[in-house]
Amino acid sequence: MTTRFIRIAAATALAALALPALADAALDRGAYLARIMDCGGCHTPTGPDMAPDETRFLAGGAFGFGLPGLGVFYPPNLTPDMETGLGAWSAAEIVAALGAQAAAGTAPFVRINADARAPVSGFLPLVAALEARGVTRIALVVTPPAP
Repeated sequence: MTTRFIRIAAATALAALALPALADAALDRGAYLARIMDCGGCHTPTGPDMAPDETRFLAGGAFGFGLPGLGVFYPPNLTPDMETGLGAWSAAEIVAALGAQAAAGTAPFVRINADARAPVSGFLPLVAALEARGVTRIALVVTPPAP
């Protein structure tokens, strides 16, 4: 009985030590995925030189994309800002939104499986919370009105 207790205690202690490493690995994976999917390419405003303003990483894009029948879409603020970003969203809501984008085929998420969405949803709340007000919006494509 004592041996069994010691084994269980040892296993629990080892698992507790491994959990932070697993959490760090998941967050690193989320950061990696956000970069390779180029989330910032659309969701980061540009500076006067038209280069991405990395000080406002994921704070919402300035360039709108025309979507037939829907008008112009401006990439939203993905930072954890409570008013203009994802600050009030749960991880489950972010995962669901990423899944909806994948189903609609409107973003790079269409090529990423459901298991990869959770690490991204864990990473997004860790970027700097930035307010997205005052961004000059520019429509890249003007969608003609429906007949």
